[in-house]
Amino acid sequence: MMSQNKIPVFPETVPLSIEHREIIEQALEKRQPEVSEHNFTEIFMWKDSRQLSLSFMDNCFIISGKSGDAYFMHLPLGSEGVPSVIKKVLGYFRDKSIKCGLYALVPEEFEKFGVDSEEFIKEPLRDQFDYVYLRDDLARLEGRKYDGKRNLIKKFKEANSFSFEKITGANIEECIIFQEHWCKVRNCPDDLSLNEESTGVMEVLKNYSRLSCTGGALRIGGEIQGITVASRLNKDTALVHIEKANANYKGIYQVINNTFVTEMLDGFEFVNREQDVGVEGLRKAKLSYYPHHMVEKHMVYLR
Repeated sequence: MMSQNKIPVFPETVPLSIEHREIIEQALEKRQPEVSEHNFTEIFMWKDSRQLSLSFMDNCFIISGKSGDAYFMHLPLGSEGVPSVIKKVLGYFRDKSIKCGLYALVPEEFEKFGVDSEEFIKEPLRDQFDYVYLRDDLARLEGRKYDGKRNLIKKFKEANSFSFEKITGANIEECIIFQEHWCKVRNCPDDLSLNEESTGVMEVLKNYSRLSCTGGALRIGGEIQGITVASRLNKDTALVHIEKANANYKGIYQVINNTFVTEMLDGFEFVNREQDVGVEGLRKAKLSYYPHHMVEKHMVYLR
């Protein structure tokens, strides 16, 4: 475990790395977050594309980054002093005429973390709202509203001889090869969003043994044709980070989703399947599974 003494005091920072996993996970465990970004694997996955770094101030860890020209900070991690740290960090950037927001705060946290006054601007981020489902709904797919999902799964099973297995050190290289092929087929280098996502997926797969993850791989004819990876967000909720498949097999995504939650996410009440990032097709797909609730994130700015 990395010593806290090696983490610089804000505004000095150090690039976020796998070495920070334990110290961040311990802080997150105390918070029991609802927001998908408040999870080390999720943070680690996007560390390069978001230029994430770590610092320390007033007994709080600060994760900050940059996306395009926009600067942001995550909710500081600490048992006390969080409201003061939020104001100090946002004020530091404001005084330098740099726009910086506190990312992904939910309305229920506004008062707790001291941003409920007129001194702060709160902007809803609909494209970043998390979709949260009852695990039993995804596993059982009961009722007429899931007729289409069950039908796709039935047809897939009738058409394909497949198996589903846990991702381990024995098959992780095959998972990496699958992701490389998935990206090649979709010309990831020509699409910034896909390329950043694929880079994050590869970071998770290549560091899989050092992350707190559970994953599954689907084989058809002996070859891996789909992978999915999740981790614990809080005591009741699993967070799905990755779900990739060869879409030439109709129904494969429905099978991976259903099999994974049934066989590997037993014991969780909820499954957070993250956001739709404003993509119409993805929003339609996520809504078609009838979320139990949404996690309504906001960006918070200091006036």
